[in-house]
This record gives sequence, C-alpha cells and structure tokens, in this order.
Amino acid sequence: MSGWWAHLEERTRREADANVLRDRRMTAIRAVWEALRPLELGLREAGGPRALRGPR
Repeated sequence: MSGWWAHLEERTRREADANVLRDRRMTAIRAVWEALRPLELGLREAGGPRALRGPR
C-alpha cells in the first residue's frame, strides 16, 4: 500500500470502515475516491478496491 490511507481524514476512514463492515463496499470505494480526488490520487494509485481494507 502506498500510504494513501494516511491521507484520508479520520471521518472518511471511519465511514469507509463502516461501509465495508455493512457489505457496502461500493459506497466505501466512492467515499474514499471522492476524498482522494483533490489529492490527485485515484483508486489505481491507491491500489484499487482491495486496498480498502486499510492498513494491517
């Protein structure tokens, strides 16, 4: 992982985690994608949807 998770605000990380736990992965992907767009980081640079699991 490229460290993109650290670029997210805490609120966005909590939202993504909650959506993944509720089996709303596409909603989680959208939240992260929208948060990363201003940083010019897309899902491809972030490692794709599988990277949404966050740091381990």
